[in-house]
Amino acid sequence: RVFVLKTYAATRGGLHAARQSGILGIIRGGKRRRKGVARHKCRGRQKRFATKEDIMQQPKLTLHPLTDEDLPLLETWLRRPHVLKWYEDTDNWLAELRGRGGEFCWLHHYIARLAGKPAGFCQYYDCWDAKALEDWYKVDAPGQLYSIDYLIGEPALLGQGLGKRLVALLTGTVRRETGAKQIIVQPDEANLASCGVLLANGYRYDEARGYYSKTW
Repeated sequence: RVFVLKTYAATRGGLHAARQSGILGIIRGGKRRRKGVARHKCRGRQKRFATKEDIMQQPKLTLHPLTDEDLPLLETWLRRPHVLKWYEDTDNWLAELRGRGGEFCWLHHYIARLAGKPAGFCQYYDCWDAKALEDWYKVDAPGQLYSIDYLIGEPALLGQGLGKRLVALLTGTVRRETGAKQIIVQPDEANLASCGVLLANGYRYDEARGYYSKTW
């Protein structure tokens, strides 16, 4: 089956409005088989899993701290139909981005670049700093829990597996920069594609708490 990939973030204004931030892309489902081959019955053909050589040949994906020069492009992304469907209040999102040096300094924003060209946006934050605005987790001290949000802004890049790569890159960035012991994410439970991307990056679903987490 083919699913549109979206995450479901925490409820508050701006980037967390309606808990609907996320990557927008395409994930193709299939059972894993031996010798690195997945059979997609809906298309009647086999698809080979990426090898180490395949990965090395992929265009490099990098993260760069958001700057004021990035804001016009990000606004364009936020107003595109495939993003606006989930990021509903563009003005509030932009207010948060512009306030990153003040009221929202606890949000860490990045532009994702593929082969040097802007491809998407992501962010992470310490849940302690957002605890008064979010109600889907409990946190007792700073530095315990972190969460992430992400999107692919360029429509031409959808369906190329960037979702999995971006989550992997952002997860590694959070771990490296904060020493995080746990990252939590709460996708819509019906969003099988987003859940699959998290699982593919080592996240596990906590049924009692209703979110995905990765722990070190």
